[in-house]
Amino acid sequence: GITPDAYLTDYTRLVAEVRSRMLATANLAIVVADQSKFGRVTPVRINGFEQARYLITESAPAPDIAQAIAARGPEILLP
Repeated sequence: GITPDAYLTDYTRLVAEVRSRMLATANLAIVVADQSKFGRVTPVRINGFEQARYLITESAPAPDIAQAIAARGPEILLP
């Protein structure tokens, strides 16, 4: 999920840790999420969203979430 304040989250600690490490070590990190992820809060935070250069999604998030994502750093790309 991508919380309303633009943190990435997941359901399990193991998955969140793996994704955090992937973001931390990537030369060019890209997050891909469909619109159902916007505003969703799940139990474990994924660190490093600020390391992502792009967030690719099929439709724009609500303006408040888009602003929060932009403040964290990733550029939102739409088809």
